[in-house]
Amino acid sequence: MRYRLCKRRRRGGSLAEAVITTSVLLTLMIGTVDMGVAVFRMHVISEAARQGARRAICQGTLALSTYNGGPWGPTGGPYSQQLVGIGGANASDPRVSTIQPFLSTLDPSSVTITTTWPDTVTTAPGNAVEQHVTFQVTTTWTPMMTWIFGSPTYTLNASSTMLIAH
Repeated sequence: MRYRLCKRRRRGGSLAEAVITTSVLLTLMIGTVDMGVAVFRMHVISEAARQGARRAICQGTLALSTYNGGPWGPTGGPYSQQLVGIGGANASDPRVSTIQPFLSTLDPSSVTITTTWPDTVTTAPGNAVEQHVTFQVTTTWTPMMTWIFGSPTYTLNASSTMLIAH
């Protein structure tokens, strides 16, 4: 009779343990997937920044302003140009058309492109000048599980700086 009483008291013990471990396991798995989305977005914008900088150095600082419908480089000193929301009106810009295939998984309205030529060029056109270009791509990421990562929207930035060789 004593054996039966002990057996009845422990009947829900394994169920409670299963509920606790399963909820912890599911939380970890969903959190891992959510963080994986952020890492994937970071990889996507990093590749887009590399490809944009690569295209900008191929065009050079003395590229024609009519190439592909817009300017690729300044003719003078430090210069920065920003495109907010690469969809809609900015879709015809050559910088947008260059990196858009690399941003196929992102919403174009949440992407910002900043192109910066930080060096000052003081020589006449046609002379060899070392000049850099920085291509920065920015987007946002909002976690699915706000109770783990918090509720704010995080800004993801990726930039690539390359030397213009011609």
